[in-house]
Formats: sequence, structure tokens, C-alpha cells
Amino acid sequence: MSEKIKAIKDFLFENILEVASVYGSDKAKEEIGTFALNQALEVGGGMALDLVSNSIPAIGPAIANFKTNKRITNTEKLLSELNDRHEELSQLFQRQTENNKKILDNIFGMIFEKTANMWQEEKIKYIVTGYSQLLKLENPSFDVAYLYFDTLDKLTVLDISALKLSYQASTLEDIGGHNNYEELLTTFDINIDQYIAIRENLNRLGLMENDYDNKLVKDIKNLQIAIDDIRSSTESVIKVLSGARNAKIKSLSSKSKVRLQAKDKLKISKFGRDFIRFFIENNSSN
Repeated sequence: MSEKIKAIKDFLFENILEVASVYGSDKAKEEIGTFALNQALEVGGGMALDLVSNSIPAIGPAIANFKTNKRITNTEKLLSELNDRHEELSQLFQRQTENNKKILDNIFGMIFEKTANMWQEEKIKYIVTGYSQLLKLENPSFDVAYLYFDTLDKLTVLDISALKLSYQASTLEDIGGHNNYEELLTTFDINIDQYIAIRENLNRLGLMENDYDNKLVKDIKNLQIAIDDIRSSTESVIKVLSGARNAKIKSLSSKSKVRLQAKDKLKISKFGRDFIRFFIENNSSN
């Protein structure tokens, strides 16, 4: 057995990273596979598999086995992603202060548990990308990290693809997503009503916003300017008709012509753009 795995580091992230390195390089699954996964699960602390009560004959063990296999699959995927970026992540972590390492370790513990319970393993690559972004910060925050990773946890791969499409439409940046919503509908075999429902869900999570509110404020302001312009012109006409000395008719300006812009339309929010840059911008798959 490799001494790398046996060595226990000071921080959870360092332990998992070492496990990932050996697990990815040796490829001797029959020797280190089970050990590596057990180490990864045990080092996290408080992450024991929560088995269904044995009071449910047959169903309990079946569910427990399903959940166990799912966690192992997810952990293997996480180890693979960490191994692919081992050197980069190790260097970034070592550059942090001891206090920051403690914060980042707590964040990784939270991430590890979310990863183990994740239904779609395709999202694990985003988990690793997001954590690498945290390793670059001078003042990482557990609360902010939790907001981002908890939001990711609530999204499906389809949700993420829809958000990426909105990001590209807003910024004109190519991040490897779909070119238009028709492509997305075809890829995921959904209809337009389902697509609208997805966007509304992203809106509820704060990743999108309704452009109507912002445009409505501007419309009201422009209407007020137009009304003042019309009132001023009308008053000048009244003065001329009443024979007031030196009175002149004031012509209406272009401000009196108002085109209302407010429409009920969703667009990606600032949080949505930050979310994409945090998790997804460097990933090129849909």
C-alpha cells in the first residue's frame, strides 16, 4: 500500500487530494480502490452512510445499497477530477494562510458531503472548478461559498445549460454552451413550456431577474419628463392667447415622445453571471 495514502495530513483537503493522486496514478483498484474510498469517507468526519431502517423488510437494504453505490460512484468521480488538477490545487492551497486553510477545509467538508449525495455526477466537475476559484481568494468566506454551492446543489444539468445560454446571450462570450434555445430544447428533448418553467425556477433562485421592473422605472421617469414638457408648452400657448407681453409659444421637444420599454422578460442577473464565472466559465461542455 502506498505510503502517500497512509500519511495523514493536517487538513481534510490535503488528505483527499493525496488519496486522489494515488487513486488516479496507480489505477490498481483491486489494491487501493476500496481503501481510498473508505479513507475519503472517514476523513471527512460525520459523513457515515445513513442507512434506511431495517424495519422496512427488503426495501431498506435495497435503498441502502443504492445510496452506498451512488456515494462511491460520486466519490470516484471527485477523486478523478481532483487528480486531473492535483498539482494546481495543491499549490493554490499551500499558498494560503493557516487561518484561510481552516476556512477552506470547512468549505471542502461541506462540498465533499454535497458531492457524495449529488444525484447528477456531471455536476462534480463544476464543484472542483468552484473550489479552485476559492483557493485563489485572499479572504475566502464559508457563508459566501455555501450560497454558491448550495445553489448549485439545487440545479440540474438542464438548469445549468439554460443559465449558460442566458449568460452567452447577455455577454456574447462563448463558454461552450448551446447557441440558441432551439438547440437546448432538442438536446434535452423538452418543449418551450418546460423551458419557460426552467427559466422561472432560475428566477426564483435569484440567478435571473425580470427586466420589467428596471424598464418600468425608466418608463415612469420618461413619462414624467414628457408631461412636464407638454405642460410647459401648453402654458406658453395660454399666455400667448391671453395677450401676455413678450409671450412666445414653446414648441414641444423630442422628450414629449415616449416609447414604453417595459416588458415582462427574464434575463440573467448579476448573481447569475457571477455564478457562471465561478463554476462554469472554464468548462466547455454543454
